[in-house]
Amino acid sequence: MGRHGKTAWNKENKLCGWFDAPSSKKGIQEVHNADQTLKRKGYQFDTGHTSVLTRAQHTLKVILEQIEQSSLPVKKSWRLRETVYKAMEDITNKGKPK
Repeated sequence: MGRHGKTAWNKENKLCGWFDAPSSKKGIQEVHNADQTLKRKGYQFDTGHTSVLTRAQHTLKVILEQIEQSSLPVKKSWRLRETVYKAMEDITNKGKPK
């Protein structure tokens, strides 16, 4: 499906990487906008795929509920995580505008 919505760290302009930052209010709204669009367009899926990050799993759960496919098989993989920033995680990314 897609990427999760914005996190609290995005708002603070910090690099998340593998850190399991929760979704922000804006991120949750983005998920709801996406799920409504998918439902309106009649999307249906055979399998769901998500990373092991909580925010990604929550995004998929909300979308599957909206399109009435809550019982869809879901595969979780650490390989679907974002870029590994290691020591740079939680550091403000001053190169990008807020």
